[in-house]
Amino acid sequence: MGYRGILRRCLRRLHAGTGGPPEVLATVARGYRWLSGGACDGCTQVPGPRDVLALVDKRPPTARACTLAVDSNPRLARCACWTTTMFVNLCPANAPPHASLRTRASCAPMRYRPPVSDTDVLVVTTHSPDLESFGQVLGGSLSDKISGLRVSARSIAIGLAGVSASLAARITDLRPRAVVLVGTCASYPGRNLAPGHVVVANRIVLADAGVLKGWSSFPGPMTGTLDTHRAMTSALLSTGPRAVTVASTLAVTVDAGLAQAFVTQLGCDAEHLEAFGAAMACAPSQLPFAVVLGVSHEVGPNARETWRVTHRQAAQAAAALVTAWLHTGGAGVPHGT
Repeated sequence: MGYRGILRRCLRRLHAGTGGPPEVLATVARGYRWLSGGACDGCTQVPGPRDVLALVDKRPPTARACTLAVDSNPRLARCACWTTTMFVNLCPANAPPHASLRTRASCAPMRYRPPVSDTDVLVVTTHSPDLESFGQVLGGSLSDKISGLRVSARSIAIGLAGVSASLAARITDLRPRAVVLVGTCASYPGRNLAPGHVVVANRIVLADAGVLKGWSSFPGPMTGTLDTHRAMTSALLSTGPRAVTVASTLAVTVDAGLAQAFVTQLGCDAEHLEAFGAAMACAPSQLPFAVVLGVSHEVGPNARETWRVTHRQAAQAAAALVTAWLHTGGAGVPHGT
C-alpha cells in the first residue's frame, strides 16, 4: 500500500474514533510528518473527513497542491490550525515552506483529542475500596445512568504529587462535564467535626509547614488557593452537610501544633492530601469541580490507627450524599451542549 492509501486509512480511522495517536504515528512514519488530528482551541470550523481526504487525493501532495486545496475549501480555509497542519502533515519532511501559509510559524501543533464520551459526572476517589458504594448503583462497570445523568466512578492516584496527572488522564478518557471528588478527611482540632460527619469543600488551600514557619516560600505567580464550583457546591450543601476550607498537604499532618497553625493562619477546617491537586487538574479547562468528604478522624499522632477503624463508615457517608444528589438530578451540573 502506498503513502496515499496509508494516509486515507489512518484518516478514516482517526475521524471514526477507532485510531489513536500511537497507531497513527507508527503507520504514517514513512518519511511524512503527521500531527494527530482533531479540533483545537480557538477553532470554530473543524474539517470533516471528506474535506481532509480531498487533500490526500492531490497528486502529489506538494506544498502548492495542499495550499490550493485549502484555499479552495471554505471549511479548511476558516480554520487556521488546519490550514497549517495540513501542509505539515501531508508534505514530505524536507518540503520548503510556502509563502501563502502565513500561519505556519505562529500556529501551535494540534494535539490529539479522543472522541467525546457520554459522561456527565465523573466521581473520583483516591482510595479504590471507596468505590464499593458506587458499584451498588452503577454496576460492575462503574458507569451507568442515574436520573438521566451519565455517571462514571473511577479511582485516581494517592498523594498530592501524582493526583493531578492521574485525574487529567481520567478527564481525557471520559470527557466529563463535571468532576466530584469523594473520600475521607481528617478534621483539625477545635473545628467541631466528629467522625461520621460529611463536609463539602468550598475552598481548597495548598498548605506547607515550611512556608508557615518561614523556612520556605511559594513562588509569587503560583496558585495557592482554589474555590470549588459554586452551583454544585451549593446544591450539595443544601442537603445538610457543612461547608469547610480544606488544606492539602504533601504528607499527613501528625503534629498537633502544626495542625493548629493550619487552623489559625490558613483558616482550614480539615485536611485531604489530594483535593488541591485534583482541583488543579480541572482548573485549566474550567471543568466544574466539587469535593465531598466524610470525616474519619482528627489530625494527631494516632490518626492512622483511627483512620483504619473509621474510614469505611466515613467514606460510605460521603458516597451516600453524592448518590442522593445524583438521584435528584445533580443540581448545579452544567447542561450539555
